[in-house]
Amino acid sequence: MEFTGDIVLKYTLGGEEYSSTFEQLDSSVNRSLELGVVHGIAIACGVLLMVLAWVIIIKKKNPIFVLNQLTLLLMVIKSSLYLAFLFGPLSSLTYKFTRVLPHDKWHAFHVYIATNVIHTLLIATVEMTLVFQIYIIFKSPEVRHLGYILTGAASALALTIVALYIHSTVISAVQLKEQLLMHEIKITNSWVNNVPIILFSASLNVVCIILIAKLALAIKTRRYLGLKQFDGLHILMITSTQTFIVPSVLMIVNYKQSSSYSTLLANISVILVVCNLPLSSLWAASANNSSTPTSSANTVFSRWDSKFSDTETIAHELPLIPGKAEKLQLVSPITEKGDTHTMCESHGDQDSIDKMLDDIEGAVMTTEFNLNNRTV
Repeated sequence: MEFTGDIVLKYTLGGEEYSSTFEQLDSSVNRSLELGVVHGIAIACGVLLMVLAWVIIIKKKNPIFVLNQLTLLLMVIKSSLYLAFLFGPLSSLTYKFTRVLPHDKWHAFHVYIATNVIHTLLIATVEMTLVFQIYIIFKSPEVRHLGYILTGAASALALTIVALYIHSTVISAVQLKEQLLMHEIKITNSWVNNVPIILFSASLNVVCIILIAKLALAIKTRRYLGLKQFDGLHILMITSTQTFIVPSVLMIVNYKQSSSYSTLLANISVILVVCNLPLSSLWAASANNSSTPTSSANTVFSRWDSKFSDTETIAHELPLIPGKAEKLQLVSPITEKGDTHTMCESHGDQDSIDKMLDDIEGAVMTTEFNLNNRTV
């Protein structure tokens, strides 16, 4: 006999007869397994990224580093609590299909509340990080006023999103409590749960567009200054991992899916956003006019020779979008090891310039070594 999901399972509860299909049972079990796997991977990725960030980031007192570490920690805590809820009595087949209350229902209720609260805090830290990234990108003098406007608008949107998530969390807690107490449950509008996700996705899409625009501007700026360009693989890496394009696409696809599948995609999207935050923060803080093209500022992988990091570039108020009259002033500080701005102006060979700088640096290191030997 061939098994099909249309087989009906009938059971009696409180003198009333109910029925469900094996397909519904299988679907519920599979969904729980999928969510369990996703959040298990989230815990592993969160711990791994926290350790890697602690190893490769140079300046650990940077606010963006603290925000990223806090966000990853909240994701690990939230996923751990969600797994505890997922394997608890309120997620069992018995409760889903019979609504028979478990004996330890209030313990499971508290786990549910804690999971939603941590999730709201996670969204709040993600929004704080996105706003701070916009603030860093537009801190250059010639776009400072635009940066104030965009940062203010992003902050207002972030506050609205967090407020809506808090409202949704409170409504969900009240509904579950009324259900456990067997009271009448008030039906809420669908916007309570849908609008926060839509606005969160919108804020993510805006930051994604800004980060992609920064990449296009970096390519144009480096070509104008005669600096070494990003290669194709580097551009592909920045676009795919440092601009939120993958979670943004998943959020958009999530709108077109059925409600039974949207929960899984929404969870995956948020997890990908959190995992991409450290990478996007590195790109947001990278300078467009460094001597060597890099998207990993403030890390051990930074290869530029200049002491002008993005933070120092902002402190010296070097322009983000250089004009013709500012070309020499931009190139000279970056290559301050030697007076090479004349060769850069005449579009000299950048490899030859780098070789000259390396020779000068080697001579300085040799002199320091000899002086140390004499001192000893």
